[in-house]
Amino acid sequence: MIWWHILLGIWLGLMLVSSTGSEGMVAWLRRGDALAAGTYYARATEAYLAASCWDGTDPTPYLRAGRIYLRQGRFALAEAALWRAHLNAPTALDIMAALGDLESARGNPRLAARWYRRATQTASRRADLLAALGEASLRAGDFDEARASLAHAVELEPNLAAAQYQLALLLAQTEPGAARAHLERARQGADARLTAQADAMLASLDEIAAMESAAERAARLGLAYLRQEAWTLARAQLTAALAALPDSGELHAYLGYALYQLGEYGAAEKEIGAALELDPGNPQAHHFLAMIYRRLGWSRLALESLARAYELDPASPAIAAEIAQGCADLGAYVEAEAWFAQAVKLAPDDVSYLLLQAAFHVERVYHVAERGIPAAEAALALQPAAADAHSLLGWGLYLVGRRETAEAHMQRALALDPSLTSAHFRIAELYAGSGRLPEATSHYQRVVDLDCLGVLRERALQALERLKGARPTSQ
Repeated sequence: MIWWHILLGIWLGLMLVSSTGSEGMVAWLRRGDALAAGTYYARATEAYLAASCWDGTDPTPYLRAGRIYLRQGRFALAEAALWRAHLNAPTALDIMAALGDLESARGNPRLAARWYRRATQTASRRADLLAALGEASLRAGDFDEARASLAHAVELEPNLAAAQYQLALLLAQTEPGAARAHLERARQGADARLTAQADAMLASLDEIAAMESAAERAARLGLAYLRQEAWTLARAQLTAALAALPDSGELHAYLGYALYQLGEYGAAEKEIGAALELDPGNPQAHHFLAMIYRRLGWSRLALESLARAYELDPASPAIAAEIAQGCADLGAYVEAEAWFAQAVKLAPDDVSYLLLQAAFHVERVYHVAERGIPAAEAALALQPAAADAHSLLGWGLYLVGRRETAEAHMQRALALDPSLTSAHFRIAELYAGSGRLPEATSHYQRVVDLDCLGVLRERALQALERLKGARPTSQ
């Protein structure tokens, strides 16, 4: 109902201006585009909805609003807007592509591929649509369609680095020479992350080529796919490798991990169970089993598996940190504190474990001064430009009453990463607690705009509602 009131108010306002319908819609669209470019998404979507009031049959405002909702991870709103756009223009390619993007983001690659396929049936030479179809088909495990679509895409547009890389993955088993060529081409136009992935895959192909056993080559390629997070390819390759090496506990464990990543938890547990029957002392298999249990919400079973994994591999900071997180989730803060400290002890130069330790103490308000603040300070000593560390340190300092220093660290976090949602939320809380309501409102609104996971968005919306009608206090 709130949105209808907003729309009604916008409509009444529009009736007061003298523009024609077309001019009015274009003006609101331009305003929405400008706001979206600055990531002011809430105001941008309001502008697009205002544009739709001029002509409800034009799909453009709904498409642009839907894309924003999709970027924010607000899938239900994205679906409503994009379907409204699709009903207004059933053959519009960009709308079909956006609906494909929505299903892809939801983790439905088969549905995504269906939308991209419909679009390519109309525009068979749109390289971007072919690349999107290829990626979705790859994620869905339809390798023949993926290969054909990606090959056509790079034939039309050789500079599509991601498509070159994905095609290389598909060719690695049967045509390693062609795979190398596509990986080299991908590196030419790739960002740093994709370049690193291509380099790693090239190194894996070199390693595989030196192996004499076909079974070992198949197994090694499956592990390479795991490292590339190509889960469907890893599942297929490891399944084939296990046909030749059925008594390999390691391969059973890794296949279980691939299945876990694909959301096939029952099959994953079965494979990892087979791995543990073959090799009960495999710490990685126990670790993988714990990951399944945690995903299913079986916290105590997860901790039991993690404890066994750590017993077998006591030098692993990752396992220690997961035990710590499991204890924290169960409210066992004393044990969690000890395990976070152990993870840091095992990897004292790894900023990630210091940040996990700091976050535990600061976010749960447990031994903030004794453990949380020192952990954040240690992280900054190792990595002075770590925005997360500044944000956590700022919040810890705020909790112990050092507001001025806290604000400085939060501002530094936002200077380093203006899109860091947690920093916006924390500085908003600081400003709200200090009576600086305009600044608090501004940062809460940025949380609403930027929180793609939705973890803090609801809390920010609730805070904005509370601030309505509140009066600032003097500084």
